Amino acid sequence: MQDLICCLLKEALLGEEDDRASAKESLCLSLDQMPEIRTYIDEGLQSYIDEALKKTESHVIKNLHKFPQRYKLNLEELDCHRTSDALQIKKCFIRWTLMILKADCIDERRKKFRKVSLDSSVVKGEEVTELYEVIPAPTLSGIEGILQQERKNIAIKVRNYIDRDPEGILRNCHPRSQERCNCQVLMQMNLLQEPPISPKEISLQLGTPLPTVYERLGKCKKLLRDIVAQIEQQDWE
Repeated sequence: MQDLICCLLKEALLGEEDDRASAKESLCLSLDQMPEIRTYIDEGLQSYIDEALKKTESHVIKNLHKFPQRYKLNLEELDCHRTSDALQIKKCFIRWTLMILKADCIDERRKKFRKVSLDSSVVKGEEVTELYEVIPAPTLSGIEGILQQERKNIAIKVRNYIDRDPEGILRNCHPRSQERCNCQVLMQMNLLQEPPISPKEISLQLGTPLPTVYERLGKCKKLLRDIVAQIEQQDWE
């Protein structure tokens, strides 16, 4: 089925204008046919899936153009007939969809519990008011909340990776004859330290020319983006 998902995604995003709507509709219809969609939703949210899927389908259609950017996918270069490419796209798409669906399930659960007594009257001081008037509005929508939690989890794992550098990738990325100015040290000082240490102060502490620090920081951040992408992929697998 992964090649079908891949083909539909490419058609929906890269196809002729007349074919895109049809491909998006087919893509949404396929959501309920994916066993992963129900398998990886928390047991407490399972009963809300059918209702939430309607909203999820709408979110998928509306935000589909953001999907490749989030997972750094170049759909034009990926070949749906190549198993590895098709599987990569399917995994990323399911993960993205699950994130949206879980948020929509949480929204459905919230609505259900609010409906029970939303029209009930309560006493607030000496005034009688409606319950919905005293329920605080959420500061984050369901999707934003899930995204925020996911970012926190990833951030913790990235911090641990930088501190441990299990494969020595960060420690071994440094200018020639400037081993102290390696990516592990730079990331610890400029990203993990609170408050962050400025490039100028790093230059003074390490005895490394400031232009070299700036150049290496740029390379380190590119390297870190690749590491983050790997951590995200491992989370799904």
